[in-house]
Amino acid sequence: MKQNPHTTASATGVMRRARRTAGVIGVASLAALSACGYQPSLSEYRPVVDSYNTDMAAYEIDRAQCVNVGLQAQAEYERLQQTQRESTLTIGLIVGAIAGAVVGSVSGDASSIPLQLE
Repeated sequence: MKQNPHTTASATGVMRRARRTAGVIGVASLAALSACGYQPSLSEYRPVVDSYNTDMAAYEIDRAQCVNVGLQAQAEYERLQQTQRESTLTIGLIVGAIAGAVVGSVSGDASSIPLQLE
């Protein structure tokens, strides 16, 4: 079989690099999407503890207290985030209304045309 004289080694190298880059981008995309997956709640989290040198009853009491503090902090964070989203939405609505009024007054709406009654 005769080789195409227009196909050069550099063109083949470019195609290999393009395939390799596409593969890397695909793997990176999958890794990024998998980060959005399951995240255990604070109450489900169980760190590895050396039970040989640890009083497990005292550890469970400490762990329960830490989980409660963490859940309270998480609830407060979510409440603050909701408040911030609401204020951002309100500001956006106000700015949008003002921008709409300015554009409407500059472009000349139908209410500025006098009606001719016959």
